[in-house]
Amino acid sequence: MIVGEAVFNFWNVSTIRDKHLAVDDVLSAQQRLITFKRREKLYTFGILPVIFLWVVWLLFDVYHGTDIPFPSSDRLPVDFVVIGITLAVLSYVFYREMRSLNKAIKNIDEFGEKNT
Repeated sequence: MIVGEAVFNFWNVSTIRDKHLAVDDVLSAQQRLITFKRREKLYTFGILPVIFLWVVWLLFDVYHGTDIPFPSSDRLPVDFVVIGITLAVLSYVFYREMRSLNKAIKNIDEFGEKNT
């Protein structure tokens, strides 16, 4: 999953190069940012169920399986706190990224309205 995430992010970011952002065609740059934002949202909301199912499966296997020698169920609250903190940090990063993209798109919209 980590390799897939890295490949997707590399590809998604590589679709927006400096040469696209440094041209006089602001609408093209805006369209690239909108497309980037849409792909990032689709990927994030597509991977969340996979991550959730993986965490549930892992916790079930750890606490009820016999194949994996992990700590007993007295660590379950600690595990849930760690998972919760991780999800909160990831949600915050995603929110900041979307907010920055929205701000850039809004600035381009305002720039386009002023010049027309």
